[in-house]
Amino acid sequence: MRKHLFFILFLLPLLLIAQQTLTGTVTDNNKFPLPGASILVKGTVKGAVTNIDGEFAIQLDETPATLVVSFLGFTSKEIVVNQETQISVVLENDQEQLDEVVLI
Repeated sequence: MRKHLFFILFLLPLLLIAQQTLTGTVTDNNKFPLPGASILVKGTVKGAVTNIDGEFAIQLDETPATLVVSFLGFTSKEIVVNQETQISVVLENDQEQLDEVVLI
């Protein structure tokens, strides 16, 4: 009886709130890494930013989850993640958005 009580009180909650770590890379269509790209879990405030090599890691509370990947001058992309632990995202140039950037 005590074993069942221990399982219900301590181990079951840990199984229910298990998180999944997702890693990946963000590159442009020429396979160059995009440092500083943002990765957000749609509908939450969870996010990550890519490092200098275009790599990121993010904790997902539940799957499937939709990631929104964006970077200035590129078209944003939404990706549905199920049980993957690693993904590669390729963003396409957004010529319209590049025309709107003003450098001082």
